[in-house]
Order: sequence, then structure tokens, then C-alpha cells
Amino acid sequence: MSPTQKGVTFSFTDGKLFEDKYNLLEGVGNKTLNLRISDSKEYSDEVFEYYI
Repeated sequence: MSPTQKGVTFSFTDGKLFEDKYNLLEGVGNKTLNLRISDSKEYSDEVFEYYI
């Protein structure tokens, strides 16, 4: 988890292995994918619970 001025980024080391049913994970690495959140109001509790 990395807080920034624009929001929070969650990095998942084995993100490429995740089923990403909301298509919110991003990245170009071989293993790691990130979830970037700039406004928590954009996502439901269900989405947060799914990834976290």
C-alpha cells in the first residue's frame, strides 16, 4: 500500500494470478499488478472487499 497525493496504490506481488472480475488491476510487469484509488466514493464496499 502506497499513499500518494492523488490517492492510494495497492500493489499485489502476484497480481497476474488474480481473477480480476472488476478489471481494475493495472500494470505491465510479469507478476505485479496495482489497484489505484483516487476517490473512494467511486467504488462500492463490495469492490474494496473483493481486492483487499
